[in-house]
Amino acid sequence: MNKVIIKRHESNEMFENLKKVRDIEICGFTDLDTQLWGEQEKGYYVYSIFQAVELYKKQKIDKMIFASKIRMPLLNRMVKEACNLGINKEDIWIAKPEFYIEPIREHICTWDEYRRMPYIEFHVVDSCNLNCKGCVHFSPLVRGEKFADFETVKRDLLQLKKLVSYIDNIHILGGEPFLNRELDKYVDLVRNVYQFSEISIVTNGLLLMNMDEKVINAIMRNEAKIQISVYPPILGKIDEIVAWVKDKGIDVRCSEPIYEFAYTFDCRTGHSQGVSHINCTCPNLYEGHLAVCPPIAYMKYFNEYFGQDLDDKDGLIDIYDADLTYDKLLKELQKVRNICDKCLFISKEDAKPMKWELSRQKDMDDYVYGGEM
Repeated sequence: MNKVIIKRHESNEMFENLKKVRDIEICGFTDLDTQLWGEQEKGYYVYSIFQAVELYKKQKIDKMIFASKIRMPLLNRMVKEACNLGINKEDIWIAKPEFYIEPIREHICTWDEYRRMPYIEFHVVDSCNLNCKGCVHFSPLVRGEKFADFETVKRDLLQLKKLVSYIDNIHILGGEPFLNRELDKYVDLVRNVYQFSEISIVTNGLLLMNMDEKVINAIMRNEAKIQISVYPPILGKIDEIVAWVKDKGIDVRCSEPIYEFAYTFDCRTGHSQGVSHINCTCPNLYEGHLAVCPPIAYMKYFNEYFGQDLDDKDGLIDIYDADLTYDKLLKELQKVRNICDKCLFISKEDAKPMKWELSRQKDMDDYVYGGEM
């Protein structure tokens, strides 16, 4: 019998399910809220984290269980705190998302077995119907139409699943994703591979009212969301577009109006000096790799269009590398890369804004602050 204490945060549903598991005995809750210490909840005592650790050291409890529904940054902090106070990692358990569907012991794992990322995104098309000056995905520089290969994306997602069991949010984008007439296949694919992820399709909104019925059906059956980036060309149409999408029963969200973009690169260098962490949080799954950011994933278009040779290899993580593990992947995503030295996104303080407008002549200074590279 495993004697457990439950981290109280978001634990009600987990608590009810844990009562159904035969080899688990619930011994109480723990919480950081001092007002709750010593109180009763659901017939169990609420301990401080310090009391819980003392119970653990005296072998009066065996495990501490956390809910997988806790946001990943907070969950990381909670686990780190428990470990720092003396609880062994192997004695920290996670109730996986499957546990809320089928409450059995097999759906509880140790912290080290719980492989989860907060976010990834991927393109279904690199080209776009709206050429935004300074687009960090370099879509205005794509010559012609460039669509993703479905079988490649499928293979890559399945490979990523071997490394990362759960991803909180997956964004399908481009370019403009609604240019891809097979968008429904990609929505189905993501849901089949990552059952518990929140799926969002990120769009400029211009094509939404021309959605095929098959795309609407795929969005509905997979509970996907639509996120509209509100650029000036749709400001006068946004109410009509949103009303049309909502009428289809689809969850739609809008950004704040976007009047500015930031330059991607700086002709100067030195931006990565002294950087202890990277502000970028947008790993892109692209052609067999997980790129640490969009500029690295789609740099080839910048290099080809302007005849440059910026490093687009450092920061491409080969997800088929036999030596790559979940822990190594997380470390790779946090490394400062060669292009970071020229990147204005690496420091929010150094970011240089430009007025949003359409890219007509496609000059290098649409992307580079202060002159030539």
